Amino acid sequence: MIIKNSAVLLRGFDLQKAEDFNDILETFDWDDIRYVGPAPRTHVYKRAWTANEGPLEEFIYYHHEMILIKQCPLKLELFCEVLLPEGGETPFVPSFKVTERMLEEYPEAVEEMEKKGLKYTFTALNKNDTSSMRGRGWEDAFRTSDREELETRAKALGTNCSNT
Repeated sequence: MIIKNSAVLLRGFDLQKAEDFNDILETFDWDDIRYVGPAPRTHVYKRAWTANEGPLEEFIYYHHEMILIKQCPLKLELFCEVLLPEGGETPFVPSFKVTERMLEEYPEAVEEMEKKGLKYTFTALNKNDTSSMRGRGWEDAFRTSDREELETRAKALGTNCSNT
């Protein structure tokens, strides 16, 4: 399953809440990379966060988890505590498959990106805006309201920030 789909789905465990899920994660001793992306999320317990506090009717587009920092996670673990009555699907697309397809269909564009590199720009409010899937404020993302501390923390993650 992991070779074909780059994912493993485990079912049948008696996990009732985020604390149970966290206990399993901690047995693996994996790095705990704190989320610093644009989606508004709520910290639930230790390594457990909500997926997105944005509007349920808004589609979550394909994206790289934590693209705004240089150290992206090698693993992404998900746990569903409360099933939605409808919707709630979490589609996955392995990055290497996207890259393979881009190389097949757009080789010149891939070559240009490899030469020039990519620069992501993200504009964030200081406070969270849960009316948007990308409404996480920088104070929440970097756990500070001090702009100098923001710059220090962003730099430590390999991210530049500017006050415009």
